[in-house]
Amino acid sequence: MSVVETLQREYPVVYEQKVLWQHVDAARHVNNVTYVQWFEDARVYYFEKLGLAALPGDSGDPVGIILAWQACKYTAPLFYLETALIGIRITKIESDRFWMECKMVSRERDQVVALAESKIVAYDYLKHRKTDLQPNWVRRIQELEGPEKHLISTSQTV
Repeated sequence: MSVVETLQREYPVVYEQKVLWQHVDAARHVNNVTYVQWFEDARVYYFEKLGLAALPGDSGDPVGIILAWQACKYTAPLFYLETALIGIRITKIESDRFWMECKMVSRERDQVVALAESKIVAYDYLKHRKTDLQPNWVRRIQELEGPEKHLISTSQTV
């Protein structure tokens, strides 16, 4: 099975991004900052698939999400006119946060080019503090990820 086929099978959401001239730097490949921006675009696309507002207040609720931490590992360059496929999934849910994992693949070379992880925290933008995840968010995540995934953790982290 190809890398692309595996990505499409293992990740419930796949975001597609064509490499344009503006994404290429002086080294003739996609700049490392662009990878991080595309991972952000993939996260927003995931939230849209869930039917959740991307910005707090969009639904009339001051509770939204905020990126608390992220890491990116670059494994290969991407080049002009290639297509990046970004698989995204949630790997763990806690009372006030969840962990996301992304894998970026070059469609043309059938090769993994970057991996990313992020911690997303529920945040009350009126009270300016973290809060618990909304129960409907957790339900929607579980529906999208599939019933066979056991994402909820009973451990608490800071």
